[in-house]
Amino acid sequence: MQKEKIIAGIMMISFFSANILAQKDSIPKTGMLRAQANISGGYLFAAKKYAPYISANADYYINENFSITGEAWFSFDIIGMDQLGLRKNFSTFLGLNYHPVKYSRWDPYIGFGAGAGLITVNHFQDTLIRESPIQFTPLVGVTAGVNYYVGSIFHFFLQCKFVAGGANSSLYGRTYLEELKISGGLGWNFTPRKKNKKR
Repeated sequence: MQKEKIIAGIMMISFFSANILAQKDSIPKTGMLRAQANISGGYLFAAKKYAPYISANADYYINENFSITGEAWFSFDIIGMDQLGLRKNFSTFLGLNYHPVKYSRWDPYIGFGAGAGLITVNHFQDTLIRESPIQFTPLVGVTAGVNYYVGSIFHFFLQCKFVAGGANSSLYGRTYLEELKISGGLGWNFTPRKKNKKR
């Protein structure tokens, strides 16, 4: 029974791969707007904790090789009120992605962006654990990912983003924000319609 499942799985993968390789139509991306929103995760290296997020990002393709990208990450509570450390972590980024493959359903990319973060931190104050006021911090991010365009309406995506930054406070010292953020799922793409030339 186990062998039959393995054989069936291999056949399904082979069929899917053959369909991809057989696709001769291309997906032009110049002028396309690509967007997605989903639940994502991150790992904070200094705190050694996993962080859940709702993330959203969008790309506007200037041409086949470059896109302007914007992102927003909204965290759930990373720790409870009985723990010390980073509690909330919101961030936004604006940057540029490079797409080396033209006119293809497969769309790998790398990118760089600058961002801003808003954080709160649990710290000791008057022998009690208190949540700090919201604090601003500058951030930078390096991104690598891949999109697969199923058609002109939607695509699948997988993205990894390394974020670096930190915030200083006289109350609780420095909070390190180096993190690996990972997101993936289903996204939407919108391509402007070509206007028919009048004769």
